[in-house]
Amino acid sequence: MLMKKLISVALMVFGLTLGLAAQEAVATSGGEGFGSGGSVSYTVGQVFYKTNAGVSEGVQQAYEILTVGIQEPIAIDMKLNVYPNPTVDLLTLNVENYENKKLSYRMYSVDGLLLIHSPITANITQIDMANRVPSMYFLKITDKNQTIKTFKIIKK
Repeated sequence: MLMKKLISVALMVFGLTLGLAAQEAVATSGGEGFGSGGSVSYTVGQVFYKTNAGVSEGVQQAYEILTVGIQEPIAIDMKLNVYPNPTVDLLTLNVENYENKKLSYRMYSVDGLLLIHSPITANITQIDMANRVPSMYFLKITDKNQTIKTFKIIKK
C-alpha cells in the first residue's frame, strides 16, 4: 500500500513538472555586489520564457530580407555620383556617360517608405533635403524599373 502511494505521488510530481516552463535570459552584463548587509548578484538583460521557431518573444532580433531571382546585368558605362554625403540642404546627383533618358530616382526612408519619385531629366539633378529630418535615407536609381544603383544618404 505504501509503495502504491509513493508511486502515485512520484507520478503526480512528474506530471505537474511537464507543463512548467522556466525563464531564460539574454544577458548583456552582470556582476556581484558586496556590502555590510550582505551580497547580491545581478544580471542585466532581457528575460523571456517562450521561443517560437528560434525567435525569442520580446527580444529584438536582427533579420535580413533576401530576394531570389535571376536578373541580367545592365551593361553600361555610366558614372553616378551623389554629393555631399552627409548632406544638410541640397543633394546633387551627377549622371555621366548615359544616353538613355529613362532614368529615375526614388528616395526611401529607413522604414522603406517611398518619399520622392522623380525622373532624371538632366546630367545634374539637385534634390532638396532641407525639409527632411536628420536620418539615413536610400536613394535608388532605376532604368525602366530595374535598379541601377542604390546610395545610402545621411542627412545631418
